[in-house]
Amino acid sequence: MENELLKQASLGKRFLSYLIDFLIATVIGFVLNRFVTSNYVFEALGGKRTTQELYSYAADSGLTRAVKNDDGIYTGIYLYNFTPDGAIDSSASASDYSPTPSGDPGYVAYLDMIWNYYTVFFPTDSRLAKEQPEGYVYKENELDSYKSYVYTSIFKLTDPETVLLQVKAGETPVLVSNDEAHPYFQYATDGEGKPNVTVKPVLRQEYVDKLASEETKKTTLTSLRDYFFSVGATSNQLSGVYYDTAIHMQSRGYFVSNSKDVNIMSWECSIMAHLPLNFIVFFLIPIFDKEGRTIGKHIFKLSVVSNDGVLMNPLQRIFRPLIMVVLISLLMIPNSMLNFLVFGIVALVDFGVLAFSRKTPGALHDKLMKTAVVSRKDSIYFENQEDKEEYLLEHAHDNEEEKEENARLAAEDAILDLSTLNKRREEAKNITSFDEFEKQKDQEAAERAAQDPANRVNLNKEEDDKPE
Repeated sequence: MENELLKQASLGKRFLSYLIDFLIATVIGFVLNRFVTSNYVFEALGGKRTTQELYSYAADSGLTRAVKNDDGIYTGIYLYNFTPDGAIDSSASASDYSPTPSGDPGYVAYLDMIWNYYTVFFPTDSRLAKEQPEGYVYKENELDSYKSYVYTSIFKLTDPETVLLQVKAGETPVLVSNDEAHPYFQYATDGEGKPNVTVKPVLRQEYVDKLASEETKKTTLTSLRDYFFSVGATSNQLSGVYYDTAIHMQSRGYFVSNSKDVNIMSWECSIMAHLPLNFIVFFLIPIFDKEGRTIGKHIFKLSVVSNDGVLMNPLQRIFRPLIMVVLISLLMIPNSMLNFLVFGIVALVDFGVLAFSRKTPGALHDKLMKTAVVSRKDSIYFENQEDKEEYLLEHAHDNEEEKEENARLAAEDAILDLSTLNKRREEAKNITSFDEFEKQKDQEAAERAAQDPANRVNLNKEEDDKPE
């Protein structure tokens, strides 16, 4: 009888009630983070100042387009995506491209940015002092390790020392790259045809000729621009020499360290906004409700009780919602991939137990706490064991009578055998009118009643009552 008093809540209602609680906590937490903690708390932690320093560093590198508001505050930094010819392109397909500041073709602007970054900004900027070679002194027109890096690592040209040795030995210097992925540039040469390793690389003659031809100019400009910066048509994957240089800039210790600080401060602001909401929705509200109900459970008329049909004891009321707070807080792990992975696995296991439990339905946290989520309307549960025992005693007799009545009805409605079916068929054939059928049934009922011992009259009652 105890199990019959509790009707387990359906999986759909449980999921929807949890979804409502999750949305309430998440949406309010997002608004609180967006307009309060991400502004005031983030600024108090020094996040805005550090962000401005990052944007300033990226803008000074010359590799990014920095955007400022009317107050002169950086609001964002973006990579340049120049048009092949450097001019304004109003076509819909090129809406994401921008013209070059000087009006030069896109590849020229990218080449100038890369050369300036590696040979001027990187060796001289004080924010990168710790990453410069020990004892290094910048000299503008001398061959140095930074220019050598551009030649050999960026454009994959032959090492400049090797080129100079080839010239001294009277050999024909190798001015181009042997790498098929870098076919466009070579060392510049002086008036005598000797390589000038102190200036930026120049375009190879065959591509100069292609740019001079109207038939091949457009396609050559496009291929040169894509060599420096390309966006995948379907995957939006970025690639190119310019993109690799931007990654180099962002991988320097100054940028990495400050980016890490900004991310930590942003995470702290998110925690300050979301954790209190999760605590209120998933812990405080159910713990102060004697039936352990959250907002979602109130809406779907669900209650949480012990498996024995009594309201939860103090330990169950504390630790069951605490488990839910811990579960939802897994989303706050400071790693966007790891937090969803861990939360997804734990939630899948927890509610997977609920979905596949047949004999004793319940999620994993319910089984651990020995609780059940039941339909408030269709269940009978009690505040304490005394009330439950009193109810069971009061309804024990009613339950026995109900069983006897069910047994009697089952006997009357017993499965018909073949002889009974044939008898009923004969009765149906012999019926001439409905009145006659009713009269016959009344007569059969009277005969059964007369045969029932409970209905027999004690004809010897008066005799038994006489005194001897």
